[in-house]
Amino acid sequence: MEGISINGIPLTMDVEVNPGEYDEWNRQMQDLKDAVISLDDGANDVKDGVAETQDGAGDVQDGAMSLRDGVIDAYQGAAALHSGANDLYDGAWTLHDGTNEALNGVLDAQDGIADLAEGADQLADGMEETVDGAFSVYTGSLELQEGASDLYDGVQELAYGLEQLTEYNNDICQGAYAVFQQLTDEASKQINQGLSLMGMEPVQLTPENYAEILNTLSSMLSAGGAAYEDMLQGIATAKAQLDSYYDFYAGIVDYTNRANDAFDGAVFLAHKTKDLADGAEELCVGANDLYTGLAQLADGGGDLISGIIRLQDGMLELSDGVWQLNDGAKELLSGTADLQDGTISLCDGLLQAQDGSIELLDGAIQLHDGTIELYDGVIKLTDGTFTFRDQTSHLDQDLQDQLSDAVQNMLSGDFPVCSFVSPLNTNVDSVQFVMSTTPIEENQISEAEPESEPVLSFWQKILRLFGLY
Repeated sequence: MEGISINGIPLTMDVEVNPGEYDEWNRQMQDLKDAVISLDDGANDVKDGVAETQDGAGDVQDGAMSLRDGVIDAYQGAAALHSGANDLYDGAWTLHDGTNEALNGVLDAQDGIADLAEGADQLADGMEETVDGAFSVYTGSLELQEGASDLYDGVQELAYGLEQLTEYNNDICQGAYAVFQQLTDEASKQINQGLSLMGMEPVQLTPENYAEILNTLSSMLSAGGAAYEDMLQGIATAKAQLDSYYDFYAGIVDYTNRANDAFDGAVFLAHKTKDLADGAEELCVGANDLYTGLAQLADGGGDLISGIIRLQDGMLELSDGVWQLNDGAKELLSGTADLQDGTISLCDGLLQAQDGSIELLDGAIQLHDGTIELYDGVIKLTDGTFTFRDQTSHLDQDLQDQLSDAVQNMLSGDFPVCSFVSPLNTNVDSVQFVMSTTPIEENQISEAEPESEPVLSFWQKILRLFGLY
């Protein structure tokens, strides 16, 4: 290579810009800013859309929950419907059996109505005799009422006489007992005189114990032989007298008791005869009502026969209706069986729908959670696009300022000019130093022709200088 010659002079550079290239660069920068603005606006639109999506996801979650609850309620309702269908099927069976029984009952009723008609004829024939018999009962009840009244009056008189008779029963019994007691006291005095002579203890006889005491004394004195014969004779005489009075006293007591019983019986009989008289009176009234009713019944016998005829006609219509009801019950039974099968299928379908609604609710919950995370990410995105938009709003002016600063730095115009030859040189204007080298020879080596680089415009070169192209 040839020798190198370097001249140190202040750098001056005249930069000329093609107006067409500058306008293109301005247009590109404006397009970039517009794109950044569109990007920020689009990010905000995305944020609004994500917010609406989040609200919609919440609505979807609520709807899925309502759907799940509705499906559960529907399943429970279907289960209740199935239970009702089972009950309806059982009821249809019962109705079917009932219509069969009703049909059999109608047939039996028709036979019964025929018998009733025959009986009505016989009733009409016997009604006249029954009315005559009722009249005889009525006249007999009048006679019975009169006799019962007379009997009641006689029983009342009998009861009054017995009451008068029993009024002094207590006085009679007490007087008889007092006499009996005096007799036992007198017998005790006489016997005690003899016992005193024999040196024996005295006794006290009463109506209640005299027999026992006298029998005991007789037994004791009998063992003494003839010495006590007079005493034994006196005891036997006293006992005989007392026994005789005892029988008399017992008869009085028995008489008064019987008189009291007779009075009680007369009172009871008076009550019963009163009931009999009242019953006879009621019987008379009832017999009169019976006679009147039977007379009316006899008059209504013809109406009864007419009614039986109408009943026979109505029973024929009822028979036709029961036959139709029986056919309808068969169809109802078949329909309830189909309904029962349908409710089973409905329950199965709703059970699957319930499972699906639960899965749908789980998905809706996940969707809602995802929209929340997406919204948080979009918030960060809009913050970034806002920052990007703010930082690029003056990109063209900032780039021009940076370019001017870079060019000014390269021009290096702000430094003192000095001489590198001698410090005595004071009128230094342009040349500072000169360096020369001898040429360097090198072997010529054939090299491949380098690829031609693309031709860049001025602004492309500037952008490439700052690593922007």
